[in-house]
Amino acid sequence: MSVHTLLGDPDRVNYKPYLACDGSEQEKNTIELFAFGDYRHYQKYRENYIDLDPESWLKLIKLTALTNASKYEGTTVSQEEFCREIAAALAIFQQKTNRAMHVDKLFIELVDQGWVELKLDDASKSVRVENVLALRDAYCGEELRVLHRDDVADKDVQLATEKIRSWSKKLTPNAST
Repeated sequence: MSVHTLLGDPDRVNYKPYLACDGSEQEKNTIELFAFGDYRHYQKYRENYIDLDPESWLKLIKLTALTNASKYEGTTVSQEEFCREIAAALAIFQQKTNRAMHVDKLFIELVDQGWVELKLDDASKSVRVENVLALRDAYCGEELRVLHRDDVADKDVQLATEKIRSWSKKLTPNAST
């Protein structure tokens, strides 16, 4: 399976199992990006990644949206806030492909794929993230090729565990651990 086929697979959300696959340095770096990163990281470390074909580009946009959905799960947020990074990526996608992809169409695709449950409010231009059904890869201390640990902090299981322990100590300060 080619890297572009793997990255562009519309049903795939997890790429961690492919981190050890054969391929060029840029291909391996790009798999890491799709496992733990998002559009912001693609722009930040662009020279380390392969050029994305239209399907892979759209997939990176969807993964970025999925990350945002996870961040806002159970809350209502303005569409502008939710799509801050995504809007620029969609504009580049349209330039590269001459295919229009609007934010509302992106939301519909995420729901239709069974990745999230959303409610859009056109009047207030907000989105309510009811539930995230597809989960991205979690970072568990793997050696990173391009991304840095602070780039993946929101996916870091070890860091999350430390935060939970810290909160637990604050809630029960006299309890022994």
